[in-house]
Formats: sequence, structure tokens, C-alpha cells
Amino acid sequence: MKVRNPAGLPVIAEGGEGVLYEYHGEVLKCFKPGVDTEAKKRKIRLLMKKALPEEVVRPSAEAYDRKRQFIGYTMDKVSGEEFRMLSNRRFVNAARITTKDILGMLVRLQKVLEQLHSQNIYVGDLNDQNILFDQQFNIYLIDCDSWTIEEERCDVAMDLFCDPQLSGNDFNEKTDTYAFCVLAWKALTRIHPFGGTMDPDLNLMERKTRGISVIGRPEVKIPRTVRSWRNLSPELLSAMKAVFENDVRILGTELADLYSNLKYCQTDAEYYYGKYMTCPLCDAHARLIVKPASAGVMDGLKLTVLLNLEEVRTVLNERLWLTKDDQIMDLQTGGRIPYETGRKYYFTTDGIPVVDDRETFMIKGREDYLFEKKFRSSIILEENRIYFLNRQNSLCEVTVHSRGNSIRRLCQCANIAYFHVSQGKCCVLNLYDDRLILHMDGYHCEIPHRDAVLNYGLHYDPVSGCWLVLLENSIGSYRTLIVDRTTVLYDTDEIRYDCPLNSVCLFHRTIFLPLDGQIRGYAYEKDQYRDFKCDVVNTDSRLLRRGRKFVIINHENIYELGQ
Repeated sequence: MKVRNPAGLPVIAEGGEGVLYEYHGEVLKCFKPGVDTEAKKRKIRLLMKKALPEEVVRPSAEAYDRKRQFIGYTMDKVSGEEFRMLSNRRFVNAARITTKDILGMLVRLQKVLEQLHSQNIYVGDLNDQNILFDQQFNIYLIDCDSWTIEEERCDVAMDLFCDPQLSGNDFNEKTDTYAFCVLAWKALTRIHPFGGTMDPDLNLMERKTRGISVIGRPEVKIPRTVRSWRNLSPELLSAMKAVFENDVRILGTELADLYSNLKYCQTDAEYYYGKYMTCPLCDAHARLIVKPASAGVMDGLKLTVLLNLEEVRTVLNERLWLTKDDQIMDLQTGGRIPYETGRKYYFTTDGIPVVDDRETFMIKGREDYLFEKKFRSSIILEENRIYFLNRQNSLCEVTVHSRGNSIRRLCQCANIAYFHVSQGKCCVLNLYDDRLILHMDGYHCEIPHRDAVLNYGLHYDPVSGCWLVLLENSIGSYRTLIVDRTTVLYDTDEIRYDCPLNSVCLFHRTIFLPLDGQIRGYAYEKDQYRDFKCDVVNTDSRLLRRGRKFVIINHENIYELGQ
């Protein structure tokens, strides 16, 4: 198949080896310069001859340029969430995804891996970003051109999932089993098997090498928001511990046995292994998550409950919450709209609802207005302005009016770009192979950076006008940058974040982090810490700063802490 001008096609995503484009209802993957295209062509031809499981997003045709040079391949376009979203508590609650749903997908994924292994195919780079699932809990395996297929080898694996016994690029059934166990544990518990903290602490990679997992280790401190694994079967816990700590690389029917023997506990609203005589979560001494106090005084600061309603199923952000009968409610305007899984919702200051889907967003009203955006990118709404990336990689602003909308282009972005807007101030983080380029309201700052970016956070300081840039790489290490227009004021890799990177806030040159039972403030210029005690805060809380007060957003409530 000949493709005349792939660079002119809409970009869906960009990875380390290639760029994904929209192409006649399919996805075209074009490899970057420096990739061994002959090896890729051999692998793709092998894949096209194999009887692959239907869950594999396989190549459908080879792609060539005008000079008849091999450039990539086409494949089906699938929509779904990355498996890593199963570790996101708010997402799982809002989408009503249960432990039973997760187990069902894991059982199916294990069978798919067995089918691949029977044909001498090994995923190698098996992680929770190259497995997708849709609203019906169908699963899809992507990036198959990186797999080991007969003599064609996989050359890369994400460190968080990589078997410490791996030798060179000898990926095999055992290395896939190890990676699958890490993926399954994260999905079921919301923590990496070598997560948590110790005293003295060891980083995740050191713990993995030494085999110090979270299972049966009282010396490892577990965040309160982690889902308890007491409801899992003893056989599964034993098998997982053997994989993580005892160099065993065998996982049998433990997941399938748990899935087929589930019971539901009404008290805990959770599934548990049905061969227990009673629910193991109902022992008060065994609970890991303690419901916080609703009000009080913490370190001399007054704690106020901002949302105290029985109808709350989960809080989505500072303004929006989801009711138990699937209605999105807006605290500011009192607006409501029915909730559908897989969509995100916003309200303007005038109460106009905005519905965000994977490829489009809609401004609803007497007449609905539909806008196309970059595939699976986020939008940000501030007052009556919507910021988004279009399919041509431009950051755009839509101003919502009662009788129509106006749109303007703000700046051009890279194929891989993230952005945030706070109080009308924009920051775009452009990622290239060897550098970052920050665009901040007309100012540019170029920063050398060679690590992959697994997660990110962008936060604005309204007092100093600086931006906090947080980057997590593939081995769970973090880079913290403070940038003022064209200058990097602070740059370190010594701060560890046990919370989501979008949960941090920056105010008056101080970074505030949510910890279990406290808020930690770090004044980076003075290299000084100060902790504020607050029982309702945990590592899953989202922090905002409003003048002299903190807003604490938990999944079950919103609190205000201050004088």
C-alpha cells in the first residue's frame, strides 16, 4: 500500500519508535528515522501470517512511500482506556468498575498470553500502557511490532514491569509472566508490588532487585488509599509473592479460581474470595482505609466540610460530583447532566454543560456545537473558555457565548505535548527526543531532557508567576523543575512523589504535597519542610490553594483547611 504524504495526516499519538496517524478509518504507524525498518518489516510479515487472538491489534497492510521505501503499516483503530487507569481510584469509582470486572479482563489477558506463547510469540514490553479496555471490558493488545516473534527480538521493556532476571533481550514466557503479575497486582490493588515506603527507604528498583514486595511485609508502609488485598484468595497471594520475591515465574489458575468464586459484601461494597466463611474485609482491625473525620481543628487550622450529601458517589473535581443515580452535579451553578461512562463533563460559569469524548467535545445548549480535538487529549475549562489541542497540534481557545462561540489559535505544539491553564495563564510542555520546550504565554524555555515521560504535572504559582513542572520516568524517578519565563530556577531529581502528579500545588514558591494524615510544604529556595497535620488528607487527595486556605478534594468529599 502506497502512502503519498503521511506527514500531512492528522497525528493520533507519537511514541519512541513511530508516529500514529489517522488514515481512511484506520491507524497508520510510520517508523521514525533510526529505526531498523527491515527488521520491523520482517516482524510485521510474520505477524500477518500468524493466527493471532482477536484481542491483538494486528497489522493489516504494509505501508510504503512514493519511493517504494517501507515506512510502516496500517491497523484497526480501537478506542479504549489504558490498563493503568485501573489504578486511578476516581476513574474506577466514576466508571463503576468492580473487582469482578478487573478480574474478568485479567483472566482473558492471561489466556491471550498463553495463546501467543504457544506460537513462540512473547510480548516482552508488557505493561499497563499497551493494554487497552473499552466500556464492555473487551481488551486490546497494541504495539505488537515490538514483540519477540520467533527469531525477531523485542529490544525494549518498561523498567517498572521488567523481570530482574532478564538477560539481554531474551524475552520469553517467564519474563511475560513476571510483567503480567506486576500489571495484575497494580490493577487489583492500585499499588505497584514494590510500592509503599520503608524506613530507611529504598527506591522501587532496589526493592524489586532485592525482592522486597508489599505482600506480608509489615516494614513496608502502605498508603491508606490502596485497595486492600485481604479479599484476594490465599492461593493468589502466595503465587504473586513467589513471583515477586522467590524467583518463581509460574502463575496457574489462581486468577480464574478467584474470579469463579467471588462473593459480594454489601457492607464493604466489594467482592471477596467466596471460599472464606465470612468477608475478610469486615474485620474492623483489618481495614486499611479509615473514613476521615468530617470536621475539626488540625494544627490550629479550621477544617470545613464543603460537600456533605448522602447522594455523593464520587467527587470528580472542585466543582463537580457524581450522584448515586448517575447525574453529574455542578456545585457552582447547580447544573446537572446525565453521566455516561467514558466521557468527562464541565460547566461554564453560566451553567452551560460541556461534554468531552475521546475525539471531540460538545458545547450543549439550544444548539449543540461539536469540536474535533486531538485523539484522547484533555480539555481544560476556565470560566467560559475551553482550551484544547486540535488535530493539527495547535493549542486553541474557544470562548463560549450564549449565542455562539469564538475560537482562536494560541500556539503550535509538538506531536507529544501537554498543557495546563490556571487563572488564564497557559503552559505548554513540548516533548522531543532530547529536550523539553516550555511555552508560557509568549515565553519559551528549552531544557535538555532525555528520559521518557511516563506521567507529568503542571502547576502555576499565582504569587511568583512561576510554573512547577513534574516529570516521572519509566523507572519511577521524578524530575522537579521551577521555571520563570525563560529561566529554570530549580531543578532536582531528589523529591519523591507518592501522590498523583496533578494532586500537588505550588503557592508562594512552596510546593505542597498530600501525604497520609498531613500536607507537606517544601520551600525550595530555602530547602525547608513544614508539615500541616490533617487527618482527612491522604496520598490520593488533590490539593488546591485558595489564598490562605487549602482545598482538599477526596473521592468522597471536599474540605477546606485554613484560618
